[in-house]
Amino acid sequence: MVTRGLSLVAAAVTSVVGVVYALIMRDQGDTPVAWFLFLLVIGAGASIIAAFAPRPRPFAVLATVVLAVAMVVSLLSVGILLLPAFLASLLTLVRRKVPVG
Repeated sequence: MVTRGLSLVAAAVTSVVGVVYALIMRDQGDTPVAWFLFLLVIGAGASIIAAFAPRPRPFAVLATVVLAVAMVVSLLSVGILLLPAFLASLLTLVRRKVPVG
């Protein structure tokens, strides 16, 4: 149950960062970069699927990798805001009990 909550926290934080990024870009008179928003949508979506899927590990791995990439490429702007989402996603992987067999 804790891992489901962590996945949902990662999705929520990622969504908020996407909105903040879009607002910052609009305030600067520019348009948001579509591929970065796409990364955030994939990361949030994979986190939500990982929270409710019967076999969540592949989705948790995808969310963690995508959030890490998004965080690194945007480190000089909103990347640090993705750190809580990345850590929640990483904790989901570490805490998840993987069935053997």
